[in-house]
Parts: sequence; C-alpha cells; structure tokens
Amino acid sequence: MLGLFAIAPATHASAQGSTFSITPIFADKASKDAGYFDITAKPGQKVTFAMNVKNMTKKSEVIRVQIADAYTTDAGQIAYSPDGPKDKSAKYRLSDLAGHAQKVALAAGATKKVSFTITVPQTGLKGILLGSLYAIDNASYGKSSSGAMTLGNKYAMYSAIELRTSTKYVHPALKLMKFKLGMQNGKASALATIQNYEPQMFGKMTVNAKVYKGNATKPMLTRKVSDYAMAPNSHFDFGLYTNNAFTPGKYTIDLTAHSGDRTWHFRRTITVTRDQVKQINDAASLKPDNQIPWWLIALIVLMLIIILLLIILLLKRRKKDDEPEQK
Repeated sequence: MLGLFAIAPATHASAQGSTFSITPIFADKASKDAGYFDITAKPGQKVTFAMNVKNMTKKSEVIRVQIADAYTTDAGQIAYSPDGPKDKSAKYRLSDLAGHAQKVALAAGATKKVSFTITVPQTGLKGILLGSLYAIDNASYGKSSSGAMTLGNKYAMYSAIELRTSTKYVHPALKLMKFKLGMQNGKASALATIQNYEPQMFGKMTVNAKVYKGNATKPMLTRKVSDYAMAPNSHFDFGLYTNNAFTPGKYTIDLTAHSGDRTWHFRRTITVTRDQVKQINDAASLKPDNQIPWWLIALIVLMLIIILLLIILLLKRRKKDDEPEQK
C-alpha cells in the first residue's frame, strides 16, 4: 500500500436501549472473518446483502433499511449513514446500484430478513465501493442525525460494505476543490474543501494549514490535525476557526496533507468582498476591530453640533460688537 494505511469498515449491530437489533447474514468466509460485508465479485455478478432485523419492543415497529454510501465528515472520519454529501467524482455508488429503501413492519418481538441484490457493472470496478446496510427506526428518519448512531431515544445501526472486483490497490489522490470564508460549527471559518477523487479509502492523514491576509508573511490562522481518514470519492470542509471578524480583501491558504509516503500541497488565493464578510461576521456575531462603536459616532456628531453652534454664536456676537453705537 506504499505506506498508506487503510481504515477497516465497522459494523454496528446493537445498541443499549435500542428498539431493534440487526444481524448481518454473511454468505462468504471473507465477510465472516472481517465482521462486515467484504466482497470481491466478478463483473456482471449479482451480489446480495442481507440482514435479520428484530423488533425488541412489545409493540409494532417500522424499520427503514437501505444501502447507504460512505462519506467523509468535516471531522475527518469515515461515516456510513445515508445523509452524507455525494461526490461527483464517483463513477458508481452502492445506493444507486441497490435501489430504493425498504420499510419493514415488525410485530412485537418479530424478526424479518431484509435483503438487497445488486448487479456489479459489466466493466468491473476500479478500487472499492464503500457503504453500509443501514437500518433506522422509521419514525426518526429525516431528523437530525449527522451520522450519529443514537438520536435521543431513536436508534440507527449498520453493517459496513466493501465491494470490489479486483484486489489491485488504487492510490487515493487529493484535490483542493474550493477555498472560501464561511461558517462551520457556529464559528467564522476559513474553509478548505479537500477531495479524494479516487475510489480508495485511507487514513492516518495529517493536515497542516495556514491562512494569510493580504501580503502578510505571518499567518492569521493556523491549524494542524492528525489521524484523519477519507472515504473513497468523497470530500469534506477543513475549517480554520477564528474569534475575530473578517475584513474585505485577499486571503491565501497554504495547506499540506500527508499520509504514508504521499504528500499533497495546495496554495490558493481568493478575494472577499465587504458584503461577503459582513454576512459571515453577522452570522458569527463578530465586529471588526477597527469598527467605531455607534455611541462614539453619536458623541462625535453631538460635539460637532455643539462646536458649530458655538461658532455661530461667536460670529453673531462679533458682528454685534462691530456695529457702531446709535446716538
């Protein structure tokens, strides 16, 4: 793998206090040994992913089961829930090959088998397709999850899927898709969108980024992280946070990512307008350091009015003193 460390997919089969459980059905030795669907198929082959879903409550439940695509979170982790962003670099997606989700109605204590059969493309697959067989209480589907497995008293579980037609390793490749100023986690941020445009996952990645304002040689923002991972054909926003308001002008990012024996370096400059920074500063409740407070502006205006009135009074008095006395 030339020093690139792969991240093994995970399987979540149960959770304490959950309303249901899942048991993946592995038909091959590789999957049984791995603990997730680890499938090497032939082009054109039909592959079935199946699990038993059990209702663990004393009332009827509806469980939504679907094939989801893996993606990379903004925290630099691989996630397997169906609400992740789609990357345009993907030629194939598990979710597209598998079709629509299934809603499984379960009586109290009942167990049902759910399966999805996909047809591997005749041309075969470059690298891997990564995703999951994902189950969630239908009542909580569509509510905020952000990849989390517990949602208050709502639960979701999955068994990971790694599908390939060749064991030939494909090296990941990174690209800086975009650099902009914006918001992340409620904070004003400089955002670098990093893309892995190859169908290969990897981990143990360090990212070191610096942001410069104008022609400055000292960075205004810095951030370094380690142990990041990326899913195949995915992207995420790497944020550099600030507690200070942005000002209009040019911003330059210098970013280096490293994993194993591979290093990627990017540098890009953007120009940000006054309206753009105002929108971000307002959203983050930040004010530029050089902004004059409203009360100081009001005080200055009041003083100018007083000075103007005094000047008028002095001019009138001088005019009156200059007039000759009438006898």
